[in-house]
Amino acid sequence: MKFLLLITGIILTGVLGAPTDKCTVADNILGISCAEKALSFLQTAKNLKNKKELYDLKKPCEDLDYCSRAVSHCTAYLEANTEQGFKIIKTMCSSIEFGVNEFADCEEKMDVLDSECYKSWDAFQTDGTCDNFFGEDQCVKKEVTETCGVTDWEKLRDVS
Repeated sequence: MKFLLLITGIILTGVLGAPTDKCTVADNILGISCAEKALSFLQTAKNLKNKKELYDLKKPCEDLDYCSRAVSHCTAYLEANTEQGFKIIKTMCSSIEFGVNEFADCEEKMDVLDSECYKSWDAFQTDGTCDNFFGEDQCVKKEVTETCGVTDWEKLRDVS
C-alpha cells in the first residue's frame, strides 16, 4: 500500500505541481485525468484477487500508454518523479501483457497445479526482491520449469 501511495503521489505532484510552459490547458486537464487513471490502475493492480483479473488491466494499460505519449512533451511529465512513475506503470503493463498473451498457456497449467509457491508469488513485489523474487529457494523457477518447460521459464524470467 505504501508503494501505491508513493507512485500516486509522485505522479500527482509532477502533474499538478510543475510549471506548465510547454502544455496547453487541454494538456493539463488530460494530465490530471491521466493521474487519476494511474491511481485507479495502481489500486486495482495492488488488489488483484487472482491472476485471471490481469485481463481487466489490459484496457487501463492502453489508456495509460496513450496518456504517457500524449503529455510527454509537458514540463510536468518531464519532472523526474512523474517520468519515473509512468516508467513503473509501463513496466507493470508489459508484465501484464506478457501474462495475458505469451504466458497464458503456462499460466493455465500453473493454475491447475495449484501450488502454494506460485499462488503466493507476486510479480509486482517491492520488498526483498533481490533475495527471493522468484519465491523461497527459487520455487517458481522449479515449478514453471517442471510444469511448462525451460522455454516458458526463460520467458518469465526475462520479462520479470
